[in-house]
Amino acid sequence: MVMAHLVNHLGHFPLRGGPAVLHSLVSENHDNVHAEAPELSSEVFRSPNLQLFVLNDSTLISYLQTPSEGPAGTSRGGTLSDVRVIVRDISGKYSWDGKVLYGPLEGCLAPSGRNPAFLISGWQPQALGAQKDFSQSEEGDDVLDKLLENIGHTSPECLLPSQLNLNEPSPPPRGMNHDQEKEIIEVILRQNAQEDDYIQRCNSDSAMRVTSQEQPSPVEPRGPFYFCRLLLDDLGMNSWDRRKNFHLLKKNSKLLRELKNLDSRQCRETHKIAVFYIAEGQEDKCSILSNERGSQAYEDFVAGLGWEVDLSTHCGFMGGLQRNGSTGQTAPYYATSTVEVIFHVSTRMPSDSDDSLTKKLRHLGNDEVHIVWSEHSRDYRRGIIPTAFGDVSIIIYPVKNHMFFIAITKKPEKLY
Repeated sequence: MVMAHLVNHLGHFPLRGGPAVLHSLVSENHDNVHAEAPELSSEVFRSPNLQLFVLNDSTLISYLQTPSEGPAGTSRGGTLSDVRVIVRDISGKYSWDGKVLYGPLEGCLAPSGRNPAFLISGWQPQALGAQKDFSQSEEGDDVLDKLLENIGHTSPECLLPSQLNLNEPSPPPRGMNHDQEKEIIEVILRQNAQEDDYIQRCNSDSAMRVTSQEQPSPVEPRGPFYFCRLLLDDLGMNSWDRRKNFHLLKKNSKLLRELKNLDSRQCRETHKIAVFYIAEGQEDKCSILSNERGSQAYEDFVAGLGWEVDLSTHCGFMGGLQRNGSTGQTAPYYATSTVEVIFHVSTRMPSDSDDSLTKKLRHLGNDEVHIVWSEHSRDYRRGIIPTAFGDVSIIIYPVKNHMFFIAITKKPEKLY
């Protein structure tokens, strides 16, 4: 417990939420598109985008897939969904939001067109099959014929044994008559026709035609728990080594009840302390509880107990005070990473009716510690405020020269 507290809060307290917020206030019902509920309920547990796990029999982890939208529906990134991880352990409750990043964030790179990534200099794409017909040559001199004739004159060693020029047709082979030569020519022409026909059929068949390739479009995952499952796998939670320490919990009413009970527990030591003001000549509880303000010295003392918090928005320990204003609008509050203290100040609570006085006496009288600021000429008597609690009383008497006489009394049966 001590090590977990040091790791989480040493050098980090207080965070941006203030000292009243030590742990996350986010729950599984927040930003859940499948269950719009103000608090944890069975409807939230039926959400397909939520699963709960237990790690090492000591840590409760919730994985929730939330929409990737910011305030007023603005997009917060390139993915459709975010992953929210809520962790509960012996040191408290924490939540993290994350998203998948495969590269720089949007806007960090200049937008690229649909041009190919690599270009070959001088290359122009051409459609397959648009071949040039070389059978029809332009009118003029036969350059190849002249070249062959020139080779025969300049390099006689290249001539055939018959000493014919290279641009003259060779005589038929010996032993081959005219009919055989005609048959061979017909076979060659028939093969040529078959090859031309095959090429034409291939050009007209779309399955045989080569087309330019483009990269496939990204497919957005549609599973309500896809990104959570991806994060679990990236963290190694789906490995066989983790199976004996990482377990999926069954979402039922028993788990819901225990989860609510766990969230309602305070992670810090809490105290509530009553503060009374007694003016000169006040001898009974009604006159003392009816005080709506005190002297300047008393107000300065109360201001030094802690900082004033608005009870309607206060997220820390309330000590039984109400947010609806029936027990006052503000109260002094003090907190560290291990302790929370709220002060029930009698002059901060309303006393305009008998019901208000009864409620004020119930809150003040149930506190274990009473601080009494007495400006009466006589010593404070414990029985003025009848209560079964008030085990310790700290009575402060202002004297001359800004000095104070302080008396601390306790019930006889208390050992401290």
